[in-house]
Amino acid sequence: MRQHARFVLFSGGLVLVLGILGEARAAQKEPQAISNAQLRKALNALQSIKLTLEGANHDYGGHRVKAVAAISKAQNQLNLALKNAPKKKGGKGKGKSDPLPEPQALSDAQLNDSIGFLKDTVKLLENANHDYGGHRAAAVNDVRHAIHELNLALKFRKGKT
Repeated sequence: MRQHARFVLFSGGLVLVLGILGEARAAQKEPQAISNAQLRKALNALQSIKLTLEGANHDYGGHRVKAVAAISKAQNQLNLALKNAPKKKGGKGKGKSDPLPEPQALSDAQLNDSIGFLKDTVKLLENANHDYGGHRAAAVNDVRHAIHELNLALKFRKGKT
């Protein structure tokens, strides 16, 4: 059941990210409202990825936790960017952790999938055509840091096998 829920989460996230990237290309010459929508969608994608990573119950030498922290920082930067933007819209979400252990392979797959979604989120944010007082660029750096930490987590895991 838990594996099915994660598959649904990633399937939904993939559809969301692919849709976002298509909109991002069209929005390069669009008004501020479309850029704001891109940032809100990126926030939603980051929330899904963060919930998935928080649900993974393997340590990866602390790198998974650092990636989650970097995603939180990126979310904070995007919230700051949107604070004074037109048509402010907030995203909320709560996650519950599952105390049951999961197979290591599933946890590894979650991290690999998250890296792909995070890379797509970087592309989305880079295509937004407004600076947002440097917050968008700071969020991109935080997401890149999360990708780096997840790559270290997987490398750490390979060293343990």
